[in-house]
Amino acid sequence: MAVHFAGAWESKGERNMSGKLDGKVAVVTGAGRGLGRAYAIALAAEGARVVVNDTGGDQRGMGSDRSPASDVVSEIEAAGGEAIENYDDVSDFQRAENIMLSAIERFNRLDVLVTSAGVDRRGYLYDISEADWDKVFQVHVKGTFNCNRHAAKIMKEQQSGAIVNITSAAFFMGVPRLGAYAAAKGAIYGMARTLFMELQPFGVSVNTVAPGLARTRQVETWLESLGELPGGEQQAKAMDAMLQEPEAVAPLIVFLATNEGRKLTGHTFDIDRDRVSVIAPPSPHPSAFTPSGRWTVDELVSVLPRLVAG
Repeated sequence: MAVHFAGAWESKGERNMSGKLDGKVAVVTGAGRGLGRAYAIALAAEGARVVVNDTGGDQRGMGSDRSPASDVVSEIEAAGGEAIENYDDVSDFQRAENIMLSAIERFNRLDVLVTSAGVDRRGYLYDISEADWDKVFQVHVKGTFNCNRHAAKIMKEQQSGAIVNITSAAFFMGVPRLGAYAAAKGAIYGMARTLFMELQPFGVSVNTVAPGLARTRQVETWLESLGELPGGEQQAKAMDAMLQEPEAVAPLIVFLATNEGRKLTGHTFDIDRDRVSVIAPPSPHPSAFTPSGRWTVDELVSVLPRLVAG
């Protein structure tokens, strides 16, 4: 049965949900706040039973608080949906398995995994601490691997499932002071590209989503930090006006979890307000060729600047 959620859905005049995910079971990590919260609520609104995972730590990944996850569960249940909370840390291999097992134990299956857990540790690459770099990779990269690995095992045996990993355009654009985050999101992209090839024979789809800038606590904190840079205050103000709400990203996550969405695999989608795009894998273009079959340094001196210039 589809569930109609008040609040963000109702205030924007959305129609009642249509039950596209009736009978499905979804795990959403980092689902206590921001984008993850929007994903969990949207999946439940379409009839999915949801495991809402969140440690409740602060933006830097410190501390714990059970209220964000439990509040989302309460919101889903109040609207007539079904959900359970989970507080396990995705960066711990065994505890990540517990997240998936909680879906099996409560709902007897696992159909959808959305990896939205993340932390915010920023700094210039020439200045960031080793501890901050490691923390970003532990949560974003190892956490995504842990959850993908355990979910993939279950879905492979079921011969069905959908994995949606969250990446970012930062991995190919680069963002000052977010080098660790950009590198981690690039690793997630590469991991997902490989996993889709490995799981395709078993009927399991693997896609990644790169949301455009959304109004989350991480993005708002980042915009505030821009004010420290020359001209940054004006830039931050302009970018703040362009932020999308997390709910604007959620329909893409829902689509990729549906039977129709599962027909697509191995893709990366970028969604930003009214635009959705497919991010193509890097390709060797433009190119040049040497008649000798092997480049010399002198030839490269002549050719590469012209290639870069287009």
